[in-house]
Amino acid sequence: MISFKRVFCFGCSFTEYQWPTWATILQKDLDVPVYNWGLCGIGNRGILSKMVQADVKYNFTDEDLILVVWTSWTREDRYIQGHWRNHGNLLNQDFYDRNFISRYWDWENDIINNSTCIITANLAYKPWLNGSIVKTDKPQDLYIPNQTDKDRIELQNQRNMIDFYVQRLPKMQYFDMNENSYYNNTTTDGHPDIMLHKKFVLEKIYQPLGIQMKPNTEKSIKIFYDHAVQKFSEFKDQNYAWEKMVDACKDLWQFGDWQRSRIDDWNSNV
Repeated sequence: MISFKRVFCFGCSFTEYQWPTWATILQKDLDVPVYNWGLCGIGNRGILSKMVQADVKYNFTDEDLILVVWTSWTREDRYIQGHWRNHGNLLNQDFYDRNFISRYWDWENDIINNSTCIITANLAYKPWLNGSIVKTDKPQDLYIPNQTDKDRIELQNQRNMIDFYVQRLPKMQYFDMNENSYYNNTTTDGHPDIMLHKKFVLEKIYQPLGIQMKPNTEKSIKIFYDHAVQKFSEFKDQNYAWEKMVDACKDLWQFGDWQRSRIDDWNSNV
Protein backbone atom coordinates (compact mmCIF):
# COMPACT_ATOMS: atom_id res chain seq x y z
CA MET A 1 0.00 0.00 0.00
CA ILE A 2 1.24 3.48 -0.89
CA SER A 3 1.36 5.77 2.13
CA PHE A 4 0.42 9.42 1.70
CA LYS A 5 -0.30 12.35 3.99
CA ARG A 6 -2.30 14.62 1.65
CA VAL A 7 -4.41 14.20 -1.48
CA PHE A 8 -4.81 16.76 -4.27
CA CYS A 9 -7.62 16.36 -6.82
CA PHE A 10 -7.80 18.22 -10.13
CA GLY A 11 -10.28 18.24 -12.98
CA CYS A 12 -13.44 19.73 -14.43
CA SER A 13 -17.11 18.99 -13.62
CA PHE A 14 -16.31 15.27 -13.33
CA THR A 15 -14.29 16.32 -10.25
CA GLU A 16 -16.35 19.18 -8.78
CA TYR A 17 -20.05 19.30 -9.55
CA GLN A 18 -23.56 19.93 -8.27
CA TRP A 19 -23.53 16.56 -6.49
CA PRO A 20 -20.67 14.69 -4.75
CA THR A 21 -17.94 13.35 -7.04
CA TRP A 22 -15.01 10.97 -6.66
CA ALA A 23 -13.06 13.81 -5.01
CA THR A 24 -15.89 14.51 -2.55
CA ILE A 25 -16.05 10.83 -1.66
CA LEU A 26 -12.31 10.86 -0.91
CA GLN A 27 -12.79 13.92 1.31
CA LYS A 28 -15.43 12.09 3.34
CA ASP A 29 -13.74 8.70 3.45
CA LEU A 30 -10.01 9.32 3.95
CA ASP A 31 -8.38 10.32 7.22
CA VAL A 32 -5.93 12.73 5.57
CA PRO A 33 -6.53 16.20 4.10
CA VAL A 34 -8.06 16.03 0.61
CA TYR A 35 -7.95 19.24 -1.44
CA ASN A 36 -10.39 19.47 -4.34
CA TRP A 37 -9.10 21.91 -6.97
CA GLY A 38 -11.69 20.82 -9.55
CA LEU A 39 -13.71 23.46 -11.38
CA CYS A 40 -16.79 22.82 -13.49
CA GLY A 41 -16.26 23.83 -17.13
CA ILE A 42 -12.50 24.35 -16.97
CA GLY A 43 -10.15 23.05 -19.64
CA ASN A 44 -6.81 21.28 -19.44
CA ARG A 45 -4.69 24.43 -19.51
CA GLY A 46 -6.70 25.68 -16.55
CA ILE A 47 -6.24 22.34 -14.80
CA LEU A 48 -2.46 22.56 -15.28
CA SER A 49 -2.51 26.16 -14.01
CA LYS A 50 -4.36 25.02 -10.89
CA MET A 51 -1.81 22.27 -10.32
CA VAL A 52 0.95 24.87 -10.40
CA GLN A 53 -1.04 27.10 -8.03
CA ALA A 54 -1.55 24.19 -5.64
CA ASP A 55 2.14 23.39 -5.67
CA VAL A 56 3.08 27.01 -4.98
CA LYS A 57 0.51 27.17 -2.16
CA TYR A 58 1.09 23.79 -0.50
CA ASN A 59 4.56 22.70 -1.69
CA PHE A 60 4.02 19.20 -3.07
CA THR A 61 6.15 16.44 -1.54
CA ASP A 62 6.71 12.75 -2.27
CA GLU A 63 4.13 12.01 0.43
CA ASP A 64 1.32 13.69 -1.54
CA LEU A 65 -1.11 11.76 -3.73
CA ILE A 66 -1.86 13.76 -6.87
CA LEU A 67 -4.96 12.73 -8.82
CA VAL A 68 -6.22 14.37 -12.00
CA VAL A 69 -9.11 13.71 -14.36
CA TRP A 70 -8.36 15.56 -17.58
CA THR A 71 -11.19 17.01 -19.61
CA SER A 72 -12.15 17.34 -23.28
CA TRP A 73 -9.91 19.42 -25.52
CA THR A 74 -12.26 21.92 -27.19
CA ARG A 75 -12.20 24.38 -24.29
CA GLU A 76 -10.93 27.94 -23.88
CA ASP A 77 -9.26 28.79 -20.57
CA ARG A 78 -8.88 32.46 -19.68
CA TYR A 79 -8.52 34.12 -16.31
CA ILE A 80 -10.45 37.41 -16.56
CA GLN A 81 -11.34 39.91 -13.83
CA GLY A 82 -10.44 37.71 -10.92
CA HIS A 83 -11.75 34.32 -11.95
CA TRP A 84 -11.59 31.60 -14.60
CA ARG A 85 -14.00 31.86 -17.51
CA ASN A 86 -14.99 28.23 -17.20
CA HIS A 87 -17.57 27.91 -19.96
CA GLY A 88 -16.82 24.36 -21.06
CA ASN A 89 -16.98 23.32 -24.69
CA LEU A 90 -16.02 26.38 -26.74
CA LEU A 91 -18.20 25.18 -29.62
CA ASN A 92 -21.32 24.91 -27.46
CA GLN A 93 -21.51 27.97 -25.19
CA ASP A 94 -22.59 31.61 -25.33
CA PHE A 95 -19.66 33.57 -23.85
CA TYR A 96 -17.35 33.48 -26.88
CA ASP A 97 -19.18 34.49 -30.05
CA ARG A 98 -18.84 33.01 -33.54
CA ASN A 99 -16.51 35.79 -34.58
CA PHE A 100 -14.07 34.76 -31.83
CA ILE A 101 -14.35 31.10 -32.80
CA SER A 102 -13.86 31.80 -36.51
CA ARG A 103 -10.91 34.12 -35.91
CA TYR A 104 -9.05 32.43 -33.04
CA TRP A 105 -10.08 28.81 -32.66
CA ASP A 106 -8.37 25.96 -34.46
CA TRP A 107 -8.39 22.27 -33.60
CA GLU A 108 -4.67 21.94 -34.29
CA ASN A 109 -4.00 24.58 -31.64
CA ASP A 110 -6.21 22.64 -29.21
CA ILE A 111 -4.24 19.47 -29.90
CA ILE A 112 -0.90 21.17 -29.26
CA ASN A 113 -2.15 23.08 -26.23
CA ASN A 114 -3.84 20.15 -24.47
CA SER A 115 -1.17 17.58 -25.25
CA THR A 116 1.49 19.94 -23.99
CA CYS A 117 -0.43 20.57 -20.75
CA ILE A 118 -0.92 16.88 -19.99
CA ILE A 119 2.65 15.90 -20.85
CA THR A 120 4.08 18.85 -18.91
CA ALA A 121 1.99 18.04 -15.82
CA ASN A 122 3.27 14.48 -15.84
CA LEU A 123 6.87 15.56 -16.24
CA ALA A 124 6.58 18.11 -13.44
CA TYR A 125 4.27 16.44 -10.90
CA LYS A 126 3.98 12.78 -11.88
CA PRO A 127 0.30 12.34 -10.90
CA TRP A 128 -0.44 8.94 -9.40
CA LEU A 129 -3.74 8.91 -11.31
CA ASN A 130 -4.36 10.28 -14.79
CA GLY A 131 -8.02 10.04 -15.66
CA SER A 132 -9.92 11.54 -18.57
CA ILE A 133 -13.54 12.20 -19.47
CA VAL A 134 -12.78 11.54 -23.17
CA LYS A 135 -10.62 9.01 -24.96
CA THR A 136 -7.24 10.55 -25.73
CA ASP A 137 -7.29 9.23 -29.28
CA LYS A 138 -10.55 11.18 -29.83
CA PRO A 139 -10.34 14.03 -27.33
CA GLN A 140 -12.73 16.64 -28.73
CA ASP A 141 -15.83 17.46 -26.76
CA LEU A 142 -18.77 15.10 -26.85
CA TYR A 143 -21.13 17.50 -28.57
CA ILE A 144 -20.11 19.66 -31.55
CA PRO A 145 -23.34 21.27 -32.82
CA ASN A 146 -21.89 23.01 -35.88
CA GLN A 147 -21.04 20.90 -38.96
CA THR A 148 -18.33 23.34 -40.06
CA ASP A 149 -16.59 22.88 -36.71
CA LYS A 150 -16.94 19.11 -37.05
CA ASP A 151 -15.33 19.24 -40.48
CA ARG A 152 -12.42 21.28 -39.17
CA ILE A 153 -11.80 18.65 -36.49
CA GLU A 154 -11.87 15.70 -38.90
CA LEU A 155 -9.08 16.84 -41.23
CA GLN A 156 -6.44 14.14 -41.81
CA ASN A 157 -3.41 16.24 -40.86
CA GLN A 158 -5.01 16.89 -37.49
CA ARG A 159 -5.54 13.15 -37.04
CA ASN A 160 -1.82 12.69 -37.62
CA MET A 161 -1.05 15.39 -35.08
CA ILE A 162 -3.12 13.59 -32.43
CA ASP A 163 -1.27 10.34 -33.17
CA PHE A 164 2.03 12.19 -32.79
CA TYR A 165 1.24 13.27 -29.22
CA VAL A 166 -0.74 10.22 -28.05
CA GLN A 167 2.42 8.13 -27.87
CA ARG A 168 3.71 10.36 -25.05
CA LEU A 169 0.45 10.77 -23.14
CA PRO A 170 0.10 8.79 -19.89
CA LYS A 171 -2.17 5.79 -19.50
CA MET A 172 -5.63 7.12 -18.71
CA GLN A 173 -8.38 5.80 -16.44
CA TYR A 174 -11.90 6.38 -17.73
CA PHE A 175 -15.41 6.53 -16.33
CA ASP A 176 -17.50 3.74 -17.85
CA MET A 177 -20.53 5.82 -18.76
CA ASN A 178 -22.38 2.65 -19.75
CA GLU A 179 -22.55 2.00 -16.00
CA ASN A 180 -24.09 5.41 -15.28
CA SER A 181 -27.68 5.02 -14.07
CA TYR A 182 -28.39 8.79 -14.36
CA TYR A 183 -30.02 8.45 -10.96
CA ASN A 184 -32.20 5.60 -12.17
CA ASN A 185 -32.95 7.53 -15.37
CA THR A 186 -34.59 10.39 -13.51
CA THR A 187 -32.23 12.96 -15.06
CA THR A 188 -30.72 13.46 -18.50
CA ASP A 189 -27.69 15.25 -17.07
CA GLY A 190 -24.66 13.67 -18.71
CA HIS A 191 -22.36 13.60 -15.68
CA PRO A 192 -21.57 10.47 -13.64
CA ASP A 193 -24.03 9.99 -10.81
CA ILE A 194 -22.71 9.37 -7.29
CA MET A 195 -22.83 5.59 -7.75
CA LEU A 196 -20.56 5.78 -10.79
CA HIS A 197 -18.21 8.06 -8.86
CA LYS A 198 -18.13 5.42 -6.11
CA LYS A 199 -17.27 2.76 -8.71
CA PHE A 200 -14.48 4.96 -10.05
CA VAL A 201 -13.03 5.40 -6.55
CA LEU A 202 -13.21 1.70 -5.73
CA GLU A 203 -11.80 0.41 -9.02
CA LYS A 204 -9.40 3.12 -10.16
CA ILE A 205 -8.08 4.41 -6.83
CA TYR A 206 -8.81 2.17 -3.84
CA GLN A 207 -8.19 -1.22 -5.41
CA PRO A 208 -4.67 -0.32 -6.67
CA LEU A 209 -3.88 1.36 -3.34
CA GLY A 210 -5.27 -1.47 -1.23
CA ILE A 211 -7.83 0.72 0.57
CA GLN A 212 -11.25 -0.34 1.82
CA MET A 213 -14.08 2.18 1.78
CA LYS A 214 -15.61 2.84 5.20
CA PRO A 215 -19.12 1.41 5.72
CA ASN A 216 -20.40 4.83 6.80
CA THR A 217 -19.20 6.34 3.53
CA GLU A 218 -20.96 3.65 1.51
CA LYS A 219 -24.10 4.28 3.56
CA SER A 220 -23.88 8.04 2.90
CA ILE A 221 -23.53 7.41 -0.83
CA LYS A 222 -26.65 5.24 -0.85
CA ILE A 223 -28.61 7.81 1.19
CA PHE A 224 -27.69 10.59 -1.24
CA TYR A 225 -28.49 8.44 -4.27
CA ASP A 226 -31.92 7.43 -2.99
CA HIS A 227 -32.90 11.01 -2.16
CA ALA A 228 -31.60 12.26 -5.52
CA VAL A 229 -33.70 9.69 -7.36
CA GLN A 230 -36.75 10.76 -5.39
CA LYS A 231 -36.11 14.47 -5.96
CA PHE A 232 -35.27 14.23 -9.67
CA SER A 233 -38.28 12.02 -10.34
CA GLU A 234 -40.51 14.94 -9.35
CA PHE A 235 -39.71 16.68 -12.64
CA LYS A 236 -38.62 13.70 -14.71
CA ASP A 237 -41.46 14.11 -17.23
CA GLN A 238 -41.06 17.87 -17.51
CA ASN A 239 -38.85 19.65 -20.02
CA TYR A 240 -35.33 19.27 -18.70
CA ALA A 241 -33.77 22.43 -17.32
CA TRP A 242 -30.27 22.48 -15.90
CA GLU A 243 -31.23 25.24 -13.48
CA LYS A 244 -34.02 23.04 -12.08
CA MET A 245 -31.58 20.21 -11.40
CA VAL A 246 -29.09 22.61 -9.78
CA ASP A 247 -31.75 24.01 -7.47
CA ALA A 248 -32.79 20.49 -6.48
CA CYS A 249 -29.19 19.51 -5.71
CA LYS A 250 -28.68 22.35 -3.24
CA ASP A 251 -30.88 20.56 -0.71
CA LEU A 252 -29.50 17.08 -1.40
CA TRP A 253 -26.07 17.58 0.16
CA GLN A 254 -27.58 17.19 3.63
CA PHE A 255 -28.54 13.58 2.91
CA GLY A 256 -25.46 11.69 4.00
CA ASP A 257 -23.94 14.81 5.56
CA TRP A 258 -21.84 15.79 2.54
CA GLN A 259 -19.64 18.86 2.48
CA ARG A 260 -18.98 20.70 -0.77
CA SER A 261 -15.41 21.67 0.09
CA ARG A 262 -13.54 22.98 -2.93
CA ILE A 263 -10.69 25.36 -3.62
CA ASP A 264 -11.92 27.90 -6.11
CA ASP A 265 -8.71 29.77 -6.78
CA TRP A 266 -5.09 30.46 -5.88
CA ASN A 267 -6.01 32.83 -3.03
CA SER A 268 -8.49 30.52 -1.30
CA ASN A 269 -8.13 30.29 2.48
CA VAL A 270 -8.70 26.51 2.50
